Amino acid sequence: GILQVKIPSWRATKDISITEDLAEEVARIYGYDKIIGALPAFNIAPPAKNIMRELERKLGETLVKELAYTEVYNYSFVSERQIAKLKSDISKYLELDNPLSAEKPFLRRSLLPNLLENIKANLDNYQEIKIFETGKVFIVDDAGQRAEKNSNELLPHQGNRLIACYTNKKNSIPFWEARRAAEAIGEELGLSFEFHPVSNLHQYQHPARSADIKCGENYIGCVCELHPGIAADFGLEARVGLLELNLDMLSAQRRNAVSVKMLSEFPEVVRDIAFLANKDVSHEKIISVVSSVDPLIKEIELFDVYEGKNVGAGYKSMAYRLTYSLPDRTLTATEVDAVQS
Repeated sequence: GILQVKIPSWRATKDISITEDLAEEVARIYGYDKIIGALPAFNIAPPAKNIMRELERKLGETLVKELAYTEVYNYSFVSERQIAKLKSDISKYLELDNPLSAEKPFLRRSLLPNLLENIKANLDNYQEIKIFETGKVFIVDDAGQRAEKNSNELLPHQGNRLIACYTNKKNSIPFWEARRAAEAIGEELGLSFEFHPVSNLHQYQHPARSADIKCGENYIGCVCELHPGIAADFGLEARVGLLELNLDMLSAQRRNAVSVKMLSEFPEVVRDIAFLANKDVSHEKIISVVSSVDPLIKEIELFDVYEGKNVGAGYKSMAYRLTYSLPDRTLTATEVDAVQS
């Protein structure tokens, strides 16, 4: 199967120097008219979907287009100084043997330290800052993939995270803006985000302005304000609202989510109602009680909380919008009035 080919002296113009030149000569001598024209064979199957990349892009588009956030990119390294400011245990960080910078030799466990430094670097020039980042974090105390095939050595777990930060020098409660970002993402993904009291408060979370985010029973992240002490350590005078999402958990929930539901063919009835409640009574408790009153109640939405004039000390007025409906017929006013009362 090996040919030794010599170029004739009258073709010594170096126009036959590579394999393709020789193939062309063979085809010419054989006759182009004898060669049947055909397209080259190639695989037209679509490439495998990168679920995580698709999710990150979806989240980024939601934050940028709907809420005017700016995406930032930081290196995956943090310094001992940043770890100390975050009140984190340095023994849980993986130190590199050959870091790019001697100042930052540790792999990050959170996207937060570098984001806070981004805010610090820009806060003097802007009244409002809305930034987010998606990326990997490196958790030494959780097992990741194997170092090599059939190896018993495990690498640190590399989790995918998103953190969005909001701060405004004139906004004293940025928690609500962070929660707004969470709700926009949940709506875009078709997932029902529920906000619960914090089960495990992190060092960087404000003790009274924090909530866990769950999809059903699964924890997928948190929304909070940055702890004032940590904000001071990073040189931030304004309050900072934070949204943190575990993209691995969020991706699993998205795959399991029901994407369609039947719409009612009959009109809904909407009524408002307000409760005077003790400050210790949670929104979650009221939702639980109201939803158990009657199956005609399909949706319950809190739209106002008022404290002050005409409301006694230690109390709050909570206003809800209730949606009534039946799948097989139109409700009568009498039926709705009975449940409402």
